[in-house]
Amino acid sequence: MRYDMQVFTAAVINLAVKGYLQITKGQKDYVLSKTFSKTHLAAGEQVIIDKLFSENEVVELNEENHKIVMSAIKGHRKALRRDYLGVYFAKNSSFLIPSALGALVMVGVIAVLDALTIAVSIIFGVIAGLHGLFAYLLKASSVRGRVLIDKLEGFKLYLEVAEEDDLNLRHPPDKTPELFEQMLPYAIALGVAEAWSEKFTAVFLKLQSQTGVAYHPYWYRGHFDIQHMNDFSSDVSSSMSSVISSASTPPGSSSGAGGGGGW
Repeated sequence: MRYDMQVFTAAVINLAVKGYLQITKGQKDYVLSKTFSKTHLAAGEQVIIDKLFSENEVVELNEENHKIVMSAIKGHRKALRRDYLGVYFAKNSSFLIPSALGALVMVGVIAVLDALTIAVSIIFGVIAGLHGLFAYLLKASSVRGRVLIDKLEGFKLYLEVAEEDDLNLRHPPDKTPELFEQMLPYAIALGVAEAWSEKFTAVFLKLQSQTGVAYHPYWYRGHFDIQHMNDFSSDVSSSMSSVISSASTPPGSSSGAGGGGGW
C-alpha cells in the first residue's frame, strides 16, 4: 500500500490527454515529447513536466535517463504528499494508498461531469468538486477521506460495468472518443483500464463506418487497433509502468522504483 509506478503512469497519461506531452512507443522503450497546452494542471503534474523535460523536450524512458525519470517520480510523490497528506488520511498512518489505485489527478473529469444528469452527478458527487483525487485512501482515512472513498466506489463501478443500464442510470454520458480519453487515466489508476477500453470497441467501429476514418488518440504514436482495445490498455498501463520502473533504475541495478518506498 504505497506510491508506485501505476500512480506515476496514470499521471503521465493524464498529461498526454491534456496535451502536455506525446507518447511514442518504440520496440522496447517509450519516448515522451513535450507539447504545449493551456489546460489546467492539478497537484503534482507541473513537477512531472519540469523534471522530465529539464534538459530536453524529448526524453526516452530507459536506464540512460534514470536520473531524470527518478527525479520526476520523486518530485511527483513529494507534491502529492504535500497536498494530500493529512487531508484525506492521517499523517501518522503506517498504511499507504493501494498501489492499483494510486494518486490520480481529477481536474479533467469536471468538464465531463458538468454535462451529466443529477442522477449521475450524485454518484460522482465529491469527485466533481475536487482539484485532485488521491484515489482509494487507506484504512486510517480522515472523515473527508472516508466520504471520498464511498463516492469513488460509484465512479469505479461506472468505469468497469459493461452496460450503464446495469447501474440504473437514466441518462448516462454518451460514449465518445473524448470521454474515453478523459476517463482513461482514472481507469488506469483504479485498475480497470481493460474494462473501460472494452466498452469502446463497438463505439469506435461505428464511428469508423460513419466517417471512414479510424480513431487514434492524437497523443499516442504506436500500434492502435480499435478491434483489440485490450492491447492498447495494456500498453498504456501495465507495459508502460514496467518500462518506467526499469527506466528509473541505474544501469546494473536489480530493481527500480516500482516497489514504491512509501512517501
